[in-house]
Amino acid sequence: MSNFEKIAKPGTKISLQFVQPGTQEGEEDIVKTYETKVCDIKKNGQIEVYMPMDQTKLILLQVGTAYDLFTYTKGGIYECRVRVADRYKNDNVYLLLLNQLTPLEKKQQREYFRFSCLVPMYDRLLSGSEERMLIEGDPLMAVGALPDETTEQKSIIIDISGGGLRFVSAGKYENGDMIRVRVFLHREMTLYAKVIASVPRENAKDRFEQRAKFVNITRGERDEIVRYIFEQERITRKNVKED
Repeated sequence: MSNFEKIAKPGTKISLQFVQPGTQEGEEDIVKTYETKVCDIKKNGQIEVYMPMDQTKLILLQVGTAYDLFTYTKGGIYECRVRVADRYKNDNVYLLLLNQLTPLEKKQQREYFRFSCLVPMYDRLLSGSEERMLIEGDPLMAVGALPDETTEQKSIIIDISGGGLRFVSAGKYENGDMIRVRVFLHREMTLYAKVIASVPRENAKDRFEQRAKFVNITRGERDEIVRYIFEQERITRKNVKED
């Protein structure tokens, strides 16, 4: 499991990230990030790191809690899942001992980079039965089911990432609503998302700016979105140079 010592070494900067789910329906998750450094990598693969600090105050991370670990090297950003196995003091230095739960893998740095755009899409609210099918992983939902143009509205995506999208539409959704999205990037894609924010558009009260995060998205679908972002950025940079 452990391949950490091949990428990192004592002194390497790391971040420990914990996602605290929203306590109410539609409330956004809270991401907590703690910055620290590697102290030592044990022969058994355990990772010893310095206890994170907030200015002069130690942050006592709980034993047994799992975190996403990010390490920053010249070769890029790497990520793995770890769990706090112990915390202790050694020669007046406070330390954490981490167990590596998943292999260290290079992270797609722009996976969640939001790309500004103006891309048309069609969306609609999922029915209660469709929402249950989505949660239960029904294969009919995996293939996108059949388009329902009678209930779809046409919206405009104003930014998109591998994690979600922001769009403008005439119809307002409520926080927590599950929606189906049809959009053409490299091909027509049918995606599902959960609305996390909806506010009236400035100077256009009959239009709403809404944010949603993808749910049940496959790695292939996310990779395709990221590839689309890369290609559009490259085209934009090329056009700027030519001008």
